[in-house]
Order: sequence, then structure tokens, then C-alpha cells
Amino acid sequence: MRKLGRKSCPAFFPLTFMICADEKYSWWLNTTCAYRDGMIGNTSGYVSNFKQHAHPTLVLEVGEEFPTSNISITRYINEGTIYYMLLPLMSCLDRPIRVLRNWTLKSKLAPPAGLRFDGWYTVLSFSHKRISMEEDIFRVEVLIERKKDQVTMARLLMIPSPSMLDEWEEYLAIRDDEMRREKSVVEYEEWHRRQREGELERELWLCERAEEEASAVEGGGAEVVEAWGYPSN
Repeated sequence: MRKLGRKSCPAFFPLTFMICADEKYSWWLNTTCAYRDGMIGNTSGYVSNFKQHAHPTLVLEVGEEFPTSNISITRYINEGTIYYMLLPLMSCLDRPIRVLRNWTLKSKLAPPAGLRFDGWYTVLSFSHKRISMEEDIFRVEVLIERKKDQVTMARLLMIPSPSMLDEWEEYLAIRDDEMRREKSVVEYEEWHRRQREGELERELWLCERAEEEASAVEGGGAEVVEAWGYPSN
């Protein structure tokens, strides 16, 4: 395991790994690392148009992702202010985009740590609507289809590897130590509480999906179970 230095945190390295002889895929600790290496054009938006890329990059960082009866197609849903509505995707219908999934995404396809490049997708549909006039809250729903002839999701779901997870744990320790030193006791405890709440919320979400899957097996819902498994595409 590589030793991570404090001065290099939070953007000290990418992990670009070979899946097959002619294709590389990448995993990073966070969006700062991905930005440094040119995968995304900024660290503040969820749809990135980078001058080096002919196609947009979508970072699925918050919200929920669900399977459909087609194992290559997933449905992404999120609620929030207009900032989270992925509006640039309106011009990407039927166009190829890059997709990265962050560990904070509520999805069985999300990595357990860090940020992973999951290949090329096509935006099949995009819609958003206001659901709260008082709080100016919207809901976005996007259907994306993973393109064929690329590394399978089954193989990508093996990333991060155990050694990557070791580096992830060291990164978390460095980040926690820096927050302790830079924040007041009250600010640090509040930050730590929010981090833990987010982790517990995602774990609960995954447990609920597992229960739904078990119910589908009992009820003969083979298509749902197959979609929640490891897609072949």
C-alpha cells in the first residue's frame, strides 16, 4: 500500500487500472482528484463540459438510482433546488456521455468508496418538475442506458480493490485529522455527525432495496432481481 502524505491530501493520486489489454478505467478518492486529471471540468457541478472532451461527463453523487426491466437501463431520481436538476442534460438526449458514480450515491452500482468511472451511457429521457412552490424544490428523473462493447459492470463492481480501500481508509483518517485541526470543536462535531448520518442513510437505503429484492424472489419477480444484480453490459 502506498503511503499517503498529508500535504498531498485531498488530491494526491488517481488510480488508473487496466481492465483489459486495450481499455483503461479510473477510480479516484474524490472529485478534486478527477478534476486534476481532466476527467471533469469542475468540482461544483454534476454535469461537466470539459474542453478536452467532446462529450459531457455526468457525476452521480447524490440522489437515487433504480433498475428497470432492462439491465442496461437505470432510472436516476433526485429532489432538491434547481442546482441539482442536471439541466445541461436537456441538450444531451440520445447523445453519449461519460458517467462517474460516487460512493455517496444511493445505488447498488455505486462504489463503496471514492469515485469510479463507469463508462459510456446514452441519455434516453430527461424530465424535471417543481414539487414545492414554498421551498422552490424540484424533482428530476433521468433514464440512462449503458452502451455495449465496453468493460462490463460486473467487472467494474470489483473496483475499488482491497488495496484501494486501504488507501481510502487512510485518506479518511487524514481528512478527519485536518477537520479536527481546522474547525472548532462544535463545527467538527457537527461535520462528523452529518458524515455519519449520510453513511447510515445510505446503508438503510441499501437494506431496503435488499428486502425488496427478497420479496421479488418470493413473488416470482425475476426481472427485478436480475436488474438488481450485476449487469452484463
